[in-house]
Amino acid sequence: TFHNTNTLIFTTMATQTREQAQTNVDRNALGAGANLHVTAGVVSSSLKRTLRAPPPARDIKALLAKPWGQVFAPSMCHYETTERYDAPVGDDEDALEEGAAVWATATGGVMAYGPLQVSPAAGVLNYGQGLFEGMKAYRTPDGRIAIFRPEENAKRAQEGCRRLCMPPPPVKFFVDAVKRCVAANASHVPPHGMGTLYIRPMVLGTGAQLGLFPAPTYSLVIYASPVGSYFRGKQADPIDLHVESRFHRACSGGSGGVKAIGNYAPTLLPQKKAKKEAGKDNCLYLDSVENRYIEEVGTCNIFVVAKDGTVRTPSLTGTILSGITRMSIIEILRDMGRTVVEERVSIDQLTDGEEAFVTGTAVGVCPIGSVTFNGVQHSFTGDRALTLAVTEELSGVQTGSIE
Repeated sequence: TFHNTNTLIFTTMATQTREQAQTNVDRNALGAGANLHVTAGVVSSSLKRTLRAPPPARDIKALLAKPWGQVFAPSMCHYETTERYDAPVGDDEDALEEGAAVWATATGGVMAYGPLQVSPAAGVLNYGQGLFEGMKAYRTPDGRIAIFRPEENAKRAQEGCRRLCMPPPPVKFFVDAVKRCVAANASHVPPHGMGTLYIRPMVLGTGAQLGLFPAPTYSLVIYASPVGSYFRGKQADPIDLHVESRFHRACSGGSGGVKAIGNYAPTLLPQKKAKKEAGKDNCLYLDSVENRYIEEVGTCNIFVVAKDGTVRTPSLTGTILSGITRMSIIEILRDMGRTVVEERVSIDQLTDGEEAFVTGTAVGVCPIGSVTFNGVQHSFTGDRALTLAVTEELSGVQTGSIE
């Protein structure tokens, strides 16, 4: 079940001096990583870690008041492969084995956040050979730090790497690198209930290759940003969506099912038009064949609650991202006894619904206030009881309040 999840817990010792804490953080962050074991559904560290306490509330409030994603934590992780990767085109297991061998030779570690030195001929710059993940670290009520389901992000990154002919990082290598980044930036994890530390891992083709071929070498870069709510206002405020029927986010056979960096730039124009011309928060995209079935919002998956209580969400057909939050919400809903159906969901089923909400690492769970399609606005005016219930349950697990 969902509660047997992989949340990494770090201990914070707030009684230390800043200098003592920094020394321990640096030592732990540069170490080989803790030996982990599963206890009561929580992955706990058998190696005692001493991390920096969060900054005073007045300081973190000033950071979180800035636009989302505009403040960056002081440390990052950067690893570079040193051997050429020849991407297998057959069995997925071959790609995992070859990728593990390549990443075993990688050099790097924790360093100060700053610009990357990349060749102008890098595959990521010329051909978009790169992907990213989105994760969060949470401050628990007792001051510890929890990272939500990092193994799932690692597995999804592996799938994306295979699709883009990049070496898939082993799950342990990926998760340990994330842990080091969080440990080094522990002072920028906001206090419980005030915000989170958003974590951005990227796998990039940084080796020089002018022709249209896979890059010879690759980088894993992980940086972080203390953040509050992704959309305007408080987390529970509903958002208004424009149903986009001219532009499409993905098509069958493309790369819409992985977090390829090239998937996102084409959504900027319709998103900006929706905000500037229609006053909406974001776009909801339809399928590219019939222009009738909803797929996902620019950065989120979508759920629709029917009047009979059934919850529907678009099925994963290769054009929709397999969200970690989406997967978690499905598990939570089924634990609640709800019927969850993954299928094609029409725009009519959406507007006939009792309530609707979006999910994602950045947004968490956010209710939809209205959708506008072909100039006609449909508002969801109910009490959003289910949306609030799953929000509370998810938040409790993410912050360690619920095991």
